[in-house]
Amino acid sequence: MGTRTCTDWTVKVLRVEQEAGRTPARLDPVSATRIIVTGGERALTDQVTSADAASDPAFARELAHTWWHGVYRRPGT
Repeated sequence: MGTRTCTDWTVKVLRVEQEAGRTPARLDPVSATRIIVTGGERALTDQVTSADAASDPAFARELAHTWWHGVYRRPGT
């Protein structure tokens, strides 16, 4: 499975999980997917070198929650 296909699929799965109430509504599927698919180090490098600075707060929140709680079964936040 290519990166683009994997990314699209993961965003879709996270949105389905949100709609079902199993993943918090506050989760940002795009940022969380970047962390899942590209990995933490690569995602950080990409964020700093390529992403719009306006996305920094959402990215930082997703990075912290993903590493602390995981993606799919976070406590209510």
